[in-house]
Amino acid sequence: MEIERLRGLFPPIPTPFDEQERLAVHRLRSNLERWRACGFSGFVVLGSTGEFVHLNDGERLRVLSAAREALPGDALLIGGCSLHSLRDTMAYIHAAAGEGVDAVLVNTPCYYPQAREPSQLAAYYRHLADRAPVPILLYNVPQFTGVSIPPHLVAELAEHPNIIGIKESSGNLRVLTEIARLVPSDFVVLTGSASTFYPALLIGAQGGILAAACVAWEACRGIFDAVQSGQLTKARHLQMQLLPLIEAITTRWGIGGLKAAMDLRGLYGGPPRAPLPSVDESARAEIEHLFTHSGLFSPLEL
Repeated sequence: MEIERLRGLFPPIPTPFDEQERLAVHRLRSNLERWRACGFSGFVVLGSTGEFVHLNDGERLRVLSAAREALPGDALLIGGCSLHSLRDTMAYIHAAAGEGVDAVLVNTPCYYPQAREPSQLAAYYRHLADRAPVPILLYNVPQFTGVSIPPHLVAELAEHPNIIGIKESSGNLRVLTEIARLVPSDFVVLTGSASTFYPALLIGAQGGILAAACVAWEACRGIFDAVQSGQLTKARHLQMQLLPLIEAITTRWGIGGLKAAMDLRGLYGGPPRAPLPSVDESARAEIEHLFTHSGLFSPLEL
């Protein structure tokens, strides 16, 4: 894979369910049809925002298949492939490759303490990378896994030719700075934190896999483009405008809030799968208020 294709903005798309929490692949296709016109570098399915942990194996493969069918052949598709055991993760990576993903996103083992030791993490990722038919992106998301990949280990793993980048979602700029300092120039660092998107780009991130981009693609794309063209005042202003919306949707209300915001933007959000909660009407009203008063959208865009 050409590394340049991994630089830019990627939405980690939510998995749509109907009101009985059944998978709604036709909604996935219609959402992708809308997002295809938004200037993204590619798409991530079955990440944390995609509720990967709430789907069974058959549902996951249906999502991958539907996403690949809905996208042009040259559209970059990254699939979340993080199961508990090495054996199952390896098997799932092969299955995802068979459905047409271009790369896979793999988070850390997190259940048993012994598997979280740096030496075991290194062995885990190297085993996968040696045998995976598609490139691997490391996924550092300690707020969910309780495990953080140390920057020095990221740098060591970056030496493997089939480990091509990382989604760094801790939001810790010190960690991201150290990773950017240690890894080679052909290893792609993508931030998963929209709240720190602007400073992350200045530090050395080459793009972002941002849940906020699912509903505020104009602002996220605007920040990225402004930094690339040296319009830092513009990028900083967009980041400040976007911050209250990000904090409400992705931090306060989580996936239920993001899906409510998708409904507001004319996409299909629908409910998350229990035990994740949907938001109530007062929260929906507050989300609409934040969109209306963010200064990022005209009434016709909502």
